[in-house]
Amino acid sequence: MKQSLLKHAAIVPPKVRHLDTASAGLLFGIIATAGYTLAGIILRDLADDTDPYWVSCIKAVPTLVVAMWLIHQRKKRGQAIKVPLRLIPALLAIGVIVQIGGNAGSQWAFEIIGLAITIPMMFGTLIVGSAVIGVLMFQERLTTRRLVAVVMLIAAVSILSLAAGGEATSSENVAANAQGAREASTSATTVPAVLKLTAMGVLVACLSGIAYAISHAAIRQITSPEIPLSVPLAVFSIAGIVALGAISGWRIGWDGIVNTTANQWWRLWAAGVVNAVAYFALGRTIQLLPLVQVNIITASQVALNAVAGIVIFSEPISAALIIGVSLTMMGLLIQGRWKRTPAEASKIPSNGTQEA
Repeated sequence: MKQSLLKHAAIVPPKVRHLDTASAGLLFGIIATAGYTLAGIILRDLADDTDPYWVSCIKAVPTLVVAMWLIHQRKKRGQAIKVPLRLIPALLAIGVIVQIGGNAGSQWAFEIIGLAITIPMMFGTLIVGSAVIGVLMFQERLTTRRLVAVVMLIAAVSILSLAAGGEATSSENVAANAQGAREASTSATTVPAVLKLTAMGVLVACLSGIAYAISHAAIRQITSPEIPLSVPLAVFSIAGIVALGAISGWRIGWDGIVNTTANQWWRLWAAGVVNAVAYFALGRTIQLLPLVQVNIITASQVALNAVAGIVIFSEPISAALIIGVSLTMMGLLIQGRWKRTPAEASKIPSNGTQEA
């Protein structure tokens, strides 16, 4: 009897349980949050001694490597990839926007206004931009609750701007030595000059959030069973490496690239690898969950990065910073669930395991 049972157990394969779409999206969202938080800490550290365009250029390389590997594996399995040629110019253009406006922009803002302020501001404009794009492109409903959330996020960005201004005037010696001040050909030794530089940091942080919102919407619109996530990410990365590499060569020259220290190299590659993991996890989250819900899941980055900026990098804490971060979190959390359109839902398998 015992032998019969063992024989039966050996023949019958164990039942494999698949995650449902919501659970899979949540898991990828958690991975993306953890990865982006760690990457943010490394990138903030690099902001003090490494050109932002060079940082962003190297950061794009691991993402390209992983994307090309996934495309190769898909072809080995005999799965077709059908990308209309008319989409390539648009993908390249979006790639340039997200790499320069999003990645390099946020990297520059880290140095000027810090991690604790840049991330909440970026997320605020990202969510507002995503909400607008969701209504215009995906016919998502803008309910009263979500409209209130958008207003709260706009208020949060405004208050965080005040926090950035207060930080600038209370730590004038830091801003005066910033690379951005040198590039602007100003000594930044007066409060108006410091505030002008800080305002530029605030503007760039907001523009980076808008750039990310555009790229998220593009991924959501383009990906399908014939166009896996790895395709737009590969194109975005190629656009970034070419554009950012050219800008880096112009800014720091070949000598600046060759003289990159070992300490800078390991941080550059560490940030790139961690960012690539988070990038693909976020891309899968975007595939599996509604656009605004994606941002709700990853919203814990706001609090985590604010804490990291204050604790690790000794960035100033103020009432405006606390209120701004709190309003950002509240705005992200009260938006509720946005349903997918039927066309979008048809792209996702019931087990939530769409190919990358």
